[in-house]
Amino acid sequence: MGFVSDKIKGENAEDSVAKILSCIWDVYKASDLEKGAFSDWDLSVSQAGTGYEICTVEVKYDEMEAKTGNIAIEIYNPRSGKPSGLTATKADLWCHVLQGSVWITSVKELRKFCKETPPVKMFSSAGDGNAAILLYKTKDILEIFERIDECQKKQIHQKISSLLGLC
Repeated sequence: MGFVSDKIKGENAEDSVAKILSCIWDVYKASDLEKGAFSDWDLSVSQAGTGYEICTVEVKYDEMEAKTGNIAIEIYNPRSGKPSGLTATKADLWCHVLQGSVWITSVKELRKFCKETPPVKMFSSAGDGNAAILLYKTKDILEIFERIDECQKKQIHQKISSLLGLC
């Protein structure tokens, strides 16, 4: 796993989530809107045709989950000495893409879960050494997520609206 390979996998995950959400809304990638800049979120979701932003989404691809049975939540970048992932995002929703499924929750709910639930394990320099992560058993953390990759348009709309507190 190198930077370029990880970047491509992350972009593919963003594209997958954008495709799911675009059946209802207009979806814009932060990387398309802000060339060369790191954004506080990955996707912007807007009412179709109006440009009125409904929410922003942070997207994470978790390649190791299938092998380990754990989901990793990034919280810090030890190389830069700055918050990252969950502690840095300004997105409204957090989407975790696993092999074969796509899950979404509110950032607020995920932060609450991570604050109240001790991780199975914590690593201070995972991957290529630039990510401190919290590991949670997949079955436990997915309790706060909604699966969206097998849903019809109406179900997706209801789930996202519920996560945003719009209904």
